[in-house]
Parts: sequence; structure tokens; C-alpha cells
Amino acid sequence: MSHTGLGLPDEKGIDPPQSLSVEEWERYWLPWIKRLSDAFPKIQTVSLALTPVSVAANTTAEQTFTVTGLNTNDMVFVTKPSLDAGLGVTGARVTAADTLGITYVNATAVALTPTAEIYKIASIRL
Repeated sequence: MSHTGLGLPDEKGIDPPQSLSVEEWERYWLPWIKRLSDAFPKIQTVSLALTPVSVAANTTAEQTFTVTGLNTNDMVFVTKPSLDAGLGVTGARVTAADTLGITYVNATAVALTPTAEIYKIASIRL
């Protein structure tokens, strides 16, 4: 195949790679693969049954839940699957290793308890 006019060499193919010794693999390729893996963020998704407690009237309140694998360097996103009138999720964060903090808002004049259900949680490790 000719690459005339493209400024590329006119090669017929590429020789197959030579086999690597175990020492070469461990010395060169494994560290390179680890650096490559470390360069990309770790993304984790979890579906978890959570049972929140009551949120007082006209306030916001953070509640914490155990989510194995979370790290304080993670960004988290939480989806509450159902609608509770007057109540919502306003934020989420990792408060400590393996601990998710969800902030609820209650915009009503009475205390409300968020529905116990399976939340969807995504985390990105930076």
C-alpha cells in the first residue's frame, strides 16, 4: 500500500513482536500498565438498600450510610428512585472511608421520613 503524498514511509507491514522474558515483562510492561491504570479514574456503581430516618420540618439534614469501597477522594452521585412530596436529596459526599453522607431537604411544615428503598450510587475516584 502506497502512502505517496502523505509523508509516510511506504511499508509493507510490521514484524510481529518478539517474545518477552518474565524479567522484561515485570521490569517494563507491568509498571507501564500500572501507570496507565492509575491515570484513569476508578468508577464504581452500586445499588444499595438504604433506610433513612426522619428529617425535621423546614430543614436540611445529612444522614450517613455504609458503602464499602468509598474513599474520601471520591466524588459521589446519588439517585433516590422515588418521589416523596416536599422532600429531596440536595447533595452527597464521602464523609469517611466507606461512609456516604446524603443531605436531605424537607420543605414542609412537618417531619418526613424518606422512603426506604434501593438507591443508585456512583463514585469517581480522582
